Amino acid sequence: RLFDWQMTHEVGPFWRSVSDRLETEAPGLMVCLELHPGVTIFSTAGFEALAAHVGRNVGLNLDPSHFWWQGIDPVTVIEALGDRIGFSHGKDTLLFPERIRKHGVLHYAPPSDPDKAPWHFAPVGEGHGTETWVALLHAMQRAGYDGVISIEHEDPRYDGEEGTARSLKGLQEILQRMDRG
Repeated sequence: RLFDWQMTHEVGPFWRSVSDRLETEAPGLMVCLELHPGVTIFSTAGFEALAAHVGRNVGLNLDPSHFWWQGIDPVTVIEALGDRIGFSHGKDTLLFPERIRKHGVLHYAPPSDPDKAPWHFAPVGEGHGTETWVALLHAMQRAGYDGVISIEHEDPRYDGEEGTARSLKGLQEILQRMDRG
């Protein structure tokens, strides 16, 4: 298989050299890969294959929005790879099933036109409800992640200031719900 060849001869050795260099030159530093389609490592299976080649200093930047548009449950990713999470993005995804049925999720252009795209990124809580986000954050806590959730804004409907403010409000509501139990 092509993936196995790439992992054995290209991707694995490259990241092994990065991991070795980090171990020597920057102990304690973790490089976090953002699992995103269009790159070699975009799913749990891909990261697990890579993990066999690298040390624990190569981890992942958990961005749930990338999993949602692929049809992957980010909680399942956290359950499988949670101890490798070194960073997290707060970003949601709006999915349009009627457009996905026609165009799929791997459409020809970046999701820039929200009126035509099969999916596009959204502020936290505007693609998936509070309960979904609460479950996601609880899974991160169970996995031992106690770091930052960095708001990443890419919703084409809003400018950066408004999109970031909407994500902040969404995260605050989710955290309040978690505090109430």
